[in-house]
Amino acid sequence: MENKIEDKLIVKPLERGRGIVFLFVMVIVIVFFFYIVPEGFELFNTILNIFFLYNGLRAVITLEKIIILTPEGCTIKLFCYKKTYTWNQLKTKQWEDYRDFWKSIEGNYYQGGLFLSPYRTRQKYRKYPHEYIETFTVHPFASVYIYFKRPQDKVWKRSSDTKHYYEADEQVLRDTLSRWGVEIEEN
Repeated sequence: MENKIEDKLIVKPLERGRGIVFLFVMVIVIVFFFYIVPEGFELFNTILNIFFLYNGLRAVITLEKIIILTPEGCTIKLFCYKKTYTWNQLKTKQWEDYRDFWKSIEGNYYQGGLFLSPYRTRQKYRKYPHEYIETFTVHPFASVYIYFKRPQDKVWKRSSDTKHYYEADEQVLRDTLSRWGVEIEEN
């Protein structure tokens, strides 16, 4: 969802709350493994539970952010926590083209988007940014992605997968960032 207020773009996930549900499921799995662990497997169980909790927290961080773009930079909000990066602090600012990805060819996913990060990342990407941030980035809070809205005539094959993504109109995003003088590299 995209809101234009004054001279800022606010981008929210299409449907909030999925990250919280995912974390809740992970906690249930952890409790389940805690009670069924056989004697002698306590260390394995502890490591497995930490892994589940870590992945659940990364999902919440990736899926529940609100992105606010202004002429000064990018503000990322997650619940009560807020961090602002100036455009100069963002080392990776790139338009990305996903048309060659196998899921895009099938019509399941987006055709392009914008990726922003204060880290030097995603020079050679093989995954969609939401998967990349959730799985590979050092700090999932700092990196953000905004997919371009798909044309209305393109029907989603699996619309349930897209409800937690961030999307904005490509032309509005490009025009606004260009008007603000933000240089974004093509990739």
